[in-house]
Amino acid sequence: MTLPGLDGLAYLIIGPILAAAIGLILWLRSQVSRSNRTLAQARLELEGANNRLMQFKDQAALLSRTDPVTGLLVRHVVVERFQFALALARRQDTVFGIVLIQLANCEQLAGQHGAGIGDKLLSALSTRLLAVTREVDTVGRVRDYEFAVLLSSLRSASNLDQIVSKLRTAFDAPFAVPGLAQAVHLTANFGSASYPQDGASWATMLKAADESLRLSRMQVRA
Repeated sequence: MTLPGLDGLAYLIIGPILAAAIGLILWLRSQVSRSNRTLAQARLELEGANNRLMQFKDQAALLSRTDPVTGLLVRHVVVERFQFALALARRQDTVFGIVLIQLANCEQLAGQHGAGIGDKLLSALSTRLLAVTREVDTVGRVRDYEFAVLLSSLRSASNLDQIVSKLRTAFDAPFAVPGLAQAVHLTANFGSASYPQDGASWATMLKAADESLRLSRMQVRA
């Protein structure tokens, strides 16, 4: 078979060239198709990488705001919440308070039974503290063996003492955690301060709560 308009000699010359051209076109099409598939795959991989990056960023942000042992907020986030509560109290002319809880024997128990046991006790205590506080309150771990509780919208400064008594109930029952042969009691000292009676800034209220905590320790030793 010859191509229209071409004699036998011309076909013999041009035919292979056309065949090669057709082959080249088909090969190029296959490469384009393969490139499209590769590009689509690359896009999917890039989307997956972006999603993983966002997850890592979310996890990093969460870790920067929460304590890895207890899951509670860390100190700088507690301070942020304090500033918000202070601004709200000033605007609405309300009372709010801060309670410091300093564990007395947890470090000793951790030394006797291992750091892992200490972490489990801290985690178990955190669960109890969350159970006896309101959703509007903030519970944070501000030092190794010290917790802070921000109490929003109190009826009065005297209401703070009632809530401290409720927080003490978290220590009533012994703590049974895996790895301990028997349940143990945690002991703690409490210090508190209220706005506006004891201060109108983080520094002044923290100082008042620390002083209250110091007096609490002295009473226990006496």
